[in-house]
Amino acid sequence: MNQDHTSVDTITAHLRKTEPFLTDNPFTTTVMAQLPCTRKLPGRKKNTLLLAVTTLGSAIAASQIPVTFVPDLLDTAAADWSTLLGTGVMLAYSTAIAAIWAARRQ
Repeated sequence: MNQDHTSVDTITAHLRKTEPFLTDNPFTTTVMAQLPCTRKLPGRKKNTLLLAVTTLGSAIAASQIPVTFVPDLLDTAAADWSTLLGTGVMLAYSTAIAAIWAARRQ
């Protein structure tokens, strides 16, 4: 296993070499001063956007589940439609309560 270390050493030495300082006659400072400031979203808009994106992602993920798979899953899990519906309603209700609580905190 004959490896040529001189090329690696040469590259490493090249990378570690410092470059000379280039003066830009306050060009960078001027450009940075002219850039607009970043805007922060208000809490309500931020929460609404987060909830919308989460809902969209959940809808996309749910659309990928084959419909014929759900009854088989229910038979295997020994759950019926009323249990599934009740769980879904409780989940939606608790999510809505959590979203309202988060919106009121801000």
